[in-house]
Order: sequence, then C-alpha cells, then structure tokens
Amino acid sequence: MNTEKEIEVYKAVFDLAKSGKDFSELRVQEIADAANMGKGTLYEYFKSKDEILEKSIDYFLQKEFKHVHLLLSKTHTFEEMIREILWLLVHKNNECSSFEILFANYQRIGIKNLIEKSREKIHEVVPSFIEIFDKLIEIGEAEKIILKSSDREYQRFVLLSGISGFAMCSKLYDDPTNNPKVEQAIENAIKVIKKGLN
Repeated sequence: MNTEKEIEVYKAVFDLAKSGKDFSELRVQEIADAANMGKGTLYEYFKSKDEILEKSIDYFLQKEFKHVHLLLSKTHTFEEMIREILWLLVHKNNECSSFEILFANYQRIGIKNLIEKSREKIHEVVPSFIEIFDKLIEIGEAEKIILKSSDREYQRFVLLSGISGFAMCSKLYDDPTNNPKVEQAIENAIKVIKKGLN
C-alpha cells in the first residue's frame, strides 16, 4: 500500500513527464520540489531516482488497470463491454493516460535495467487482460453473438486487432469525445470484431 506522501511523489513525476521533462536529465531535487517536500523527506521513502521512477510507473499501471477492470465489471453484454472498451480508448486518446506518458518518457531514459523492470511490470498485468478478453469471448459465445471456437488465441487476436484498429482511427478525429463519426467508428469496430469471430 502506498502512503499519501508516496502518491504525491508519483503524481509529481507524472506532472513532470506531462510537462515534457526528460527523465534522463531529471534530478531528485526537481521531483522533491514538484511534490512540495524536501529532498531528505523524499529519501525517507525512496532509495534513488530509479526507484521513484520505477514505482511511479507501477503505481499508474495498477491504477489504470483497476479502472478498466471496474468499468468492465459494471457491464454485462458482449457489445456493452466492447463499447465500454472503445469509449475508454476515445477518452484515453483524447488525453494521454498517465501510464502512457510515464512509460513513453521512461523508455527514452536509456537505462536498460529500468526499462526491463517496467516491461516486467507490464508482463505482470498481461494475464489479467487475457482474463478480461476470455470473459468477453465467453459472454459473446453464451449470447450466441460469436461462434464457439477451440482457437482461443485467434479469438484474442481478433479482439485485440479490432480494438487496436479502432484506437488508431479514433486519433484521426478532431475532438473525438464529441464527434458523431466516432460513434459510427465504434459500431464498425464491433461489426469487424463480430465478423472476425464468426
């Protein structure tokens, strides 16, 4: 469990990343200043800048995954779940997610072990996303919207392809949260996914 002070540090790192600060040039004092605490206080919670960055990535990755999981747990049908995922992407594309901003900056650092640790964190969450996809597929099969298949890997690939394709297209629209073309693109993505799974 993160303390209130640690969360303030994670938010400060996020704000620095969002403002375009290059992590390779970032100093611990800058993080402390952004978190409104002294450098000594920062070192009471973290051993190094690398640990601060690593834990910031982990914090926002877990936070965003919990958000997705909660959102999808409130929906019940195949199409509702797909629609929720796609709208979530529209909102995340409109404003980059905290995790995306941190991870993009993190990869530029050029420090191999930090990048490797961040990849490990992502790989820890992958089984949970597979679980969500499998639940979605099972719901679609139970509703007889998609055909049952023994090739689960293919089904996951179709879902991921349809969702990823939509995410790329939604970046092309001006103000995607208020653009009627986005709703049509969502319907098209659902059709593509359903057709690919039948």
